[in-house]
Amino acid sequence: MSEELAQLAKRIKLLADIPRVQAELRPDKVAMTFEGRSTTYKELNDRASQQANAFLREELKPQARVAMLAKNTDMFFELQFATVKSRVVLVPGDVVAFLTLETAATLAKIQIDEIAGFAAALRYALALMAARGERESVKKDHYALAAPARARFDRAADQLFFPNLWRRLSAVSVSDDAVADAKYAFLADLLKAAQAELDTAVPAIPCTAIYRPRAEARARRAFHFSVRKHCPDLFGKESSDVAA
Repeated sequence: MSEELAQLAKRIKLLADIPRVQAELRPDKVAMTFEGRSTTYKELNDRASQQANAFLREELKPQARVAMLAKNTDMFFELQFATVKSRVVLVPGDVVAFLTLETAATLAKIQIDEIAGFAAALRYALALMAARGERESVKKDHYALAAPARARFDRAADQLFFPNLWRRLSAVSVSDDAVADAKYAFLADLLKAAQAELDTAVPAIPCTAIYRPRAEARARRAFHFSVRKHCPDLFGKESSDVAA
């Protein structure tokens, strides 16, 4: 064994040591060549360290999952060494592609259910308003009066759906806290949209003047009760934010 190889064998104990030690002992040696592009050990180590620091700046915790979805590239090795330097886990791309599709479908269903909860709360509140605040008097015709506001809310929810789906999907690979924050952001957006439609629709709902104050108070109370029942996490986080 040559002296150079002996030094390498002595100093390399972990995967993360490979680019670091090689960069120290022979920085200008070519580590790899890909499509006519050569990368020295120093360049490989520097780029891996830069990527590792980027992971740390993003506050990725040890064992967090990261992946690279791309065609064959020498940048894969930079990412591989970056993950071991920063103690995160590199997930194979084919596994990620499968998990991404499965997770996206699951999250999409969750978001559809969340939207339905707000839509139901809005619909019932406006029907109750039309029924003069008398729950036992709510009928099909009263629900029909809520249809325009429900349609506007559905359009607002459609605008929110995919941006929030991608946000939640990205959060899955970061941390449980990131997932919770993404969920809260979506619920808060839905609440804002539903509340806006409630505020717009209530004055236009026909109701005898003498009953209107009571009907509106009961309608708003029913709306907030339904939303709290459907999304307790939203109000739990609001309370903790206020306390903080």
